[in-house]
Amino acid sequence: MTLVKNQEVLVNWNSKHKKYYMNKGYKFTKLYDEIKVNAQDLPIYSKMKVDVRCDTCGRGKKMSFCSYYRQFEKLGFNNCKQHLQSYYENCFDKEGYQLLSEVRNAKAELKFICNKGHDGKTNWNKFKNGTRCKKCRIENRCSLTRFNYQFVKEIFDSRGYQLLTESYRNVEQKLEFICPNNHKHFITFSSFYYNLSDCGKCRGMKTGNRDRHSYEYIQEKFKDRGYFILSPNYLNSSQKLVYLCPEGHVGTIKYCHFKSGHGCFDCGVINRTGEKSPRWNPKREMADRVKRRQYNEYTKFREDVFFRDDFTCLCCCQRGGELVVHHLDGYHWCDEKRTDPENGVTLCKSCHIDFHSANGSKNNKREQYEFWIKHKKKCLLILVG
Repeated sequence: MTLVKNQEVLVNWNSKHKKYYMNKGYKFTKLYDEIKVNAQDLPIYSKMKVDVRCDTCGRGKKMSFCSYYRQFEKLGFNNCKQHLQSYYENCFDKEGYQLLSEVRNAKAELKFICNKGHDGKTNWNKFKNGTRCKKCRIENRCSLTRFNYQFVKEIFDSRGYQLLTESYRNVEQKLEFICPNNHKHFITFSSFYYNLSDCGKCRGMKTGNRDRHSYEYIQEKFKDRGYFILSPNYLNSSQKLVYLCPEGHVGTIKYCHFKSGHGCFDCGVINRTGEKSPRWNPKREMADRVKRRQYNEYTKFREDVFFRDDFTCLCCCQRGGELVVHHLDGYHWCDEKRTDPENGVTLCKSCHIDFHSANGSKNNKREQYEFWIKHKKKCLLILVG
């Protein structure tokens, strides 16, 4: 930026800069009189507006002399912050680019069309620092480094692999192959060419054979905690092994869970329920628990009935959903059969409500259920027929 030549400005005489202007050769008249001075003779602290012009784009504007001096004389800035639009268009034209956007500032997004017809985006800071069309850059890099299909096939054949993919695009394309052990798998050429990877199935088998524990080792680990393995062999840590726990419960567990501290499921349930439960209320009497049907024997009775009937309603044959266990001889009067699985049948919630609507909610007997179930099945046969 430079000052417009032969530019004069009007200032007033005052005591602050009287001596300064007299040293510059101006003749003093009296205080507060106007005087014309050359813009270049203004003091560096002057806030008088002067005309300046950009050396690069020719754009002119007014600014205070102190700002001009600080930015362009003292700090050495040569250009204005924002050139004329024609300047930016000329810079793009020199590179064969067509600028489509108006430049608002150095970081604003600019749309352009490059000399190869690609649409792109950039900003003025990136463009003036040498950044050009991204698509052209990718094409140039790929044209120098892309392998042809014949070369890729030869690399696979040299290692004993059979390439099944019939075309090749780039190093990130997943290629199908058959390894020397007849495993069909996929891999990118970059991983295969630079020995970063090979057949995943072969690698898994090598790792498994190297790190897999023996059956005898697993037996010893179970015996250390008092367990006995019933499974005849061991494949890997994700295999479910059948065991017999120290309390006589039979179950299944993975070795990866067993070595992490897990154990018998049934023992865990026992240790979390009843008097060992953290929510156990010792003040409640057993009679109250029996009345509310909140005791271990009743829970096991329901599970046994559900498993025996395959979680299926014996009336409408609905499997799953909201199921209940119905007592053939009523829970309220037949104390000795309250937890006897032979005294329970599985019904869905709607069928259970239907039974008690017809026969009452207490003092029910087996004969009532048998009569009701025969009647319901006859009605179903009539509806189906």
